Amino acid sequence: MSGDSNIDRAGQMRISLIDQNELVLKVVNDFLTSTGCKVNCFESTAQLSGARDQLGTNVDLILVDPGVAKEDHRREIEAIHSLYPGADIVIMSAEDSSLSLEQAMEHGVYSYLNKPFRLAELELLVARIKEKRNIQAGGR
Repeated sequence: MSGDSNIDRAGQMRISLIDQNELVLKVVNDFLTSTGCKVNCFESTAQLSGARDQLGTNVDLILVDPGVAKEDHRREIEAIHSLYPGADIVIMSAEDSSLSLEQAMEHGVYSYLNKPFRLAELELLVARIKEKRNIQAGGR
């Protein structure tokens, strides 16, 4: 991923959020937007896939509750990673994943966020990812 960070010149992270829960979408979107991130919300990975023409590959971070797939989490994460290979993926879930940590990392998963989570925890995670991506891009 070296050099392919999509963080714009103002330092704005581009985040896609996938969750079936409207309240989660609203609260997380409002919070991340208030911290200067650009957020696109989707209720399914199919919606994210359909938006690829509009978004291009300009996504830095994908926050996903893989429970939205109602299937094997590995296939879900593989599909997201193939669409957005340069994006970091964070799994948000209240359930245990069918993916081992090693499998998850092979498919672009940066971290897990256990629901319910605190917004401060999310903010810290986004800051770590932003810093990592800036370092990979040569300190922009």
